[in-house]
Amino acid sequence: IDAMTGKTVWRTNEFAVWESIGISADGEQLYLRGMTDTLYCVSTSGTTPKLLWKTDCKYGFDSNPSMPVEQDGVVFFGSKSGIVSALDAKTGAIRWQYDTVKARTNTVTPIDAQGVVVATMDGDVLYLREAK
Repeated sequence: IDAMTGKTVWRTNEFAVWESIGISADGEQLYLRGMTDTLYCVSTSGTTPKLLWKTDCKYGFDSNPSMPVEQDGVVFFGSKSGIVSALDAKTGAIRWQYDTVKARTNTVTPIDAQGVVVATMDGDVLYLREAK
């Protein structure tokens, strides 16, 4: 959608995604968390969607409305099953995943490229940091 005019630039039914959509810090990519296992990265330029990468993150069926968030070249997101993932924003390679003991996660809050704050719907708040 063009932010200035409100007109639809492109629309597609190619990806099985609900409301779990995030945008990169520079506005160049959309991150679409699929309903089953997959995170897609789509370019925002042009008048047709262009898939840049897709990654099988193995989180299962997911209807959780938490969106992917990019920080310093890393895309973070949580899932219905409690798995929190961190992927390289350029390639989609999984950097790490953490299981929060099967609790739905809200939209995560990245601190930097290594760390993220996660709140679960069970009331837990976690700070997860990539191991060096």
